[in-house]
Amino acid sequence: VTFPEIDIDGAVVVDTLPTGLSFVSSSIDSSATGLTGVIPSRSVAGQEITFDFGAFTNPSDGSIGADDRVVILVTALVKDEGTNVDGATLNNTATLTLTPTGQAAMDPITAAATVDIVTPDLSINKTGNIAVSPGGDARYTVTIVNSGTGPAYDILVADVLDNAHLSYNAGSLAATIDTVDITTGLTVTQTATGFETLVAKLLPGETLDVTYTARLDANAPGAQSFGNTATISYDTVP
Repeated sequence: VTFPEIDIDGAVVVDTLPTGLSFVSSSIDSSATGLTGVIPSRSVAGQEITFDFGAFTNPSDGSIGADDRVVILVTALVKDEGTNVDGATLNNTATLTLTPTGQAAMDPITAAATVDIVTPDLSINKTGNIAVSPGGDARYTVTIVNSGTGPAYDILVADVLDNAHLSYNAGSLAATIDTVDITTGLTVTQTATGFETLVAKLLPGETLDVTYTARLDANAPGAQSFGNTATISYDTVP
């Protein structure tokens, strides 16, 4: 908010958050504020956050600039709800009402900003050996593609290998993102028969490949299928 260099009886800023955003916090940006002694009170009612500056004087130096400015930072949460889908736009409007000393309130002025909703969209595909002899190893590749517009975080890749005749070969897991090896940075947790590992982030357009082997026990009967299922889960924020 940039104020005129006059005596002011009242100044009120109302930030109206759209449906889909919820208020988290606010603060004054001291690094960008010239009127350091002018600090508004704050109240929150539903989607409206009101900042009341009260009465103050903005001394004149003949030039409007950074020393006439107060910068308010408002943090809002993008709600996890049905209307906040990929490509949706949320419009946020702030309104200033100013009352110069000895005068009626001026017509309100507004400023708006928009936020575009982005979301990850992950797909998973798994391939492996068509046939393995008893006592041999099957090599699996799990391919995860982010075809969305936002990054995915904390991607948990797991395979329980719940078939009694299959067991994960410890230390066999390797992973790449767009063919760049990330195996060294991963922690692989071994479960009773399988594993899980956490990949920190997958950006839009990136492909994560996780490969590993599983041993088919030597007593496995022939001419049978031994299936297993890999799963992923992920978040839209870290």
